[in-house]
Amino acid sequence: AHAPHGGDGAEPNILDDPDPPAWTVLWTQSAPAAQNISRKTMWKAKPTPASADYFPTIAINALIRILGDPSLRSHHGNVIQAIMFIFKSLGLRGVQFLDKVMGRILEVAPASDANLRESILQQLASLAAIMQHHLKKYIPLLFGLLSKYWHEHLEQILALVEELALHCQEDFMKYVPELLPLLLNSLNPSSLGADADHRLGLLLRSTALLRPVLIGYLTLVVPALTALLEHIGKLVQDAATLASAGSGAAAP
Repeated sequence: AHAPHGGDGAEPNILDDPDPPAWTVLWTQSAPAAQNISRKTMWKAKPTPASADYFPTIAINALIRILGDPSLRSHHGNVIQAIMFIFKSLGLRGVQFLDKVMGRILEVAPASDANLRESILQQLASLAAIMQHHLKKYIPLLFGLLSKYWHEHLEQILALVEELALHCQEDFMKYVPELLPLLLNSLNPSSLGADADHRLGLLLRSTALLRPVLIGYLTLVVPALTALLEHIGKLVQDAATLASAGSGAAAP
């Protein structure tokens, strides 16, 4: 056990201690390998176990290292969930970890398989709900991701878009011209494809929630919605005609 240092306010000479306290070893080992900083700098920067940020920092650093290791890809889904659990626990105190976490997640997402990427996008929407306006600096990178995977992961991306528009409205407005073609194309009846009812429900819900950022583009949005309603009306009419013909043919 280490005896407490004297009361003269001097910092313990841990840098030269051949048997440093366990908590300093834990901190050093958890620091990302990419950090090219001296032990002295690391010592001055690190909190002690008494700090509320000590254990979250240890955990975040360790999880980030796993995300950066392609050989541990099979664990990345669990790692993302663990990171999200920490952010949910910390709330806005987690802002200090955003840079290292977002950088790594945005790097991992495109290289992941479809299932993991879907989970990552879902977790990003949850993160946006927690971090709120603090996520605004990442909007350009997030838009690159959502544009690329819009059709493949529509449900998760719409959830992320809704959160960004709600909490970062002013910064989000700059990217509405990029969002609009994706949204309008998806509202086109010929683009609905498989699972049309579910996708249509998601799109209409998001269009309603995004009204504050779409208000300047109503001349484009309203005609698309009108065409969609006409298409749905025709489908209903055709279905009624077929049902009527079927019942007539079945009558004796």
